[in-house]
Amino acid sequence: MSTTIPLKPAREHVAPQSPGGTGDLPPFLEAAEPTSGFADSGLDHVTWAEPYRQALRGFAAASTQMRPAKLVPYDRVPVWLRARLSWERARNGGQRPFGVYTDTWHLPVTAVRDPGLRAEMMLLARAMYQYEFPESGAVILTGMLDDLTPDCSLQLFGWLRSALVDLCGTPSSAVASPTGTSGTPVDGLREGEVATNGLAPHSDLWIPSMLFNYFNEVSPGEGSSQLMPMEQLWPIAAECGMPEDVIEQTKRTLIESGECDYYERFARLLYDYHPWSEELEKRLYAESMDAWLHPGEGYFVSDREWLHGRSGVRQLPAARKQHRIYRLAYNNQRLEAEAGERRMEWDRRGYFPGGCKR
Repeated sequence: MSTTIPLKPAREHVAPQSPGGTGDLPPFLEAAEPTSGFADSGLDHVTWAEPYRQALRGFAAASTQMRPAKLVPYDRVPVWLRARLSWERARNGGQRPFGVYTDTWHLPVTAVRDPGLRAEMMLLARAMYQYEFPESGAVILTGMLDDLTPDCSLQLFGWLRSALVDLCGTPSSAVASPTGTSGTPVDGLREGEVATNGLAPHSDLWIPSMLFNYFNEVSPGEGSSQLMPMEQLWPIAAECGMPEDVIEQTKRTLIESGECDYYERFARLLYDYHPWSEELEKRLYAESMDAWLHPGEGYFVSDREWLHGRSGVRQLPAARKQHRIYRLAYNNQRLEAEAGERRMEWDRRGYFPGGCKR
């Protein structure tokens, strides 16, 4: 495999097709007024497209009678990782180790009992599956809670995960991941002190690469969001002292993450007590676009083309952390096809990225 990794793999726009294969299927998002804190970012602002809002209202009404979304493994967990998780959970009161993500919220497609509503929701899932980013690789979401009842987004994201898996047939290609530490408060802070439980600009690097996030519960004035094009990382990293071979290793994770979770590997190369780590974190926070987002606002980005982060919070109760931000990562139809081709080529060469290909 070449040691030079492309910053942004070439991709051709694929016009979305209707379920019957004739005519265009409207995208599930439509243009919206740029009223968020990212209004000056140059990124398009979008919201749920009107044809799908009726289905979302129906889903919200039906959600009160649905089973709750459950946490399930998003793919087959290898034996060594199951052993590690069991050992870590035994040592830490049942908690999984930080940085190891094996779970997803999941709600079966059949949880929507009304066949008409289920068909309308599957149109939404198909539109998501066929959606292509604009050239920027990112859009800003707004007004995403307008037609949803409190907390039903957790069921919505679990259901969308299930529907997307049904469409692509690969369980690891759609993940509605729990939000981990993003809502855990920091106790004992004095007035004016800053909460330090944020997430420095990073890439999640799950197997899927389209990251759909929006906020539900927020701490006013705390927990701002950061966005930075991935291509800006490399010159900043070099200026902070990251060696060229480590930069190339970091770039390689963006490709190899198509076969397994690479978040921890990527984050450690940036922030794990290296000589460059402290300065790099400061620079990425300082030079990222920064905005505090309201409920219903968020971002939909290519996780391989954008860094994203959040500053810390201290006012949100820990018990509500799963309702602070909802997130869904998935591969669209084109990305799934490319992943299949890449997987066959790696099989042909006997190449196993990171040793985690199964």
